Amino acid sequence: MALPLTHLPHLSLKRVWKDNDKIRLVFHYDFYLKTMPDDENVFAIFYGLVMLAAETDSEFIVKGNRNEIIKNLTVSGSNVFRLKNGEKSFVLRPLYDINEQSYGVYATIRDY
Repeated sequence: MALPLTHLPHLSLKRVWKDNDKIRLVFHYDFYLKTMPDDENVFAIFYGLVMLAAETDSEFIVKGNRNEIIKNLTVSGSNVFRLKNGEKSFVLRPLYDINEQSYGVYATIRDY
């Protein structure tokens, strides 16, 4: 589960800095699903702190259980993700990266 930004660990660096010193931050994100409080079969997909949206012009319906869904999520490129679900394949992008295309944020698990 993602922590609110106020609960994230912090880091302090105390040193004498020289010209051309650099700091490199590397974040390792994982996929996870956040279900709706009133229906565990409706969920949003997150990659780290980022909510993903599926590029779709119809209802965002998937089959299987949550573990199978997470297992079939992949990083496809910079800000592009894919979900392979049976015969369907969904392109996902960060919600902030969606402009004019149709999208769905909440997926529904249905086994029919």
